[in-house]
Amino acid sequence: MAVSFNKAPLGLTLSHVTPTGATHSNAFHTIASCYVNNKRVNNNVTVKVEIYNSVSDYNAGKPQIDDLNFTFTLVKNTVHAKTGVVTRKNDILVQAYNNLMTLTNPDGSSTDYDGVANDSGATDDNETRKGDNA
Repeated sequence: MAVSFNKAPLGLTLSHVTPTGATHSNAFHTIASCYVNNKRVNNNVTVKVEIYNSVSDYNAGKPQIDDLNFTFTLVKNTVHAKTGVVTRKNDILVQAYNNLMTLTNPDGSSTDYDGVANDSGATDDNETRKGDNA
């Protein structure tokens, strides 16, 4: 079962294999951008994830070691036609992280995000969740 979030973290720390085959056991994954194309109904959000060797490398402004892109369909708030009651959905960043954590080898990556176990209840912005697979 994939990890899911109520609050979007700044990023996730988990093992990652780069395109050259190098394994970084404490790689920090952060969502760099979400582009919404409202002219599309499905797969209307393009997400860029930047991957750093570690949280400390990210915090120090060191260069990323990899990146990946994926798309998902944004679930929007709805308004009931008769009552006007708004049903709120998660914000775009939470939806992006939740969709990332359902993917297997996205964008040529060798990382199965859907196999990551949630072994921490942390919700701090500088997230420290650990994944147990590469």
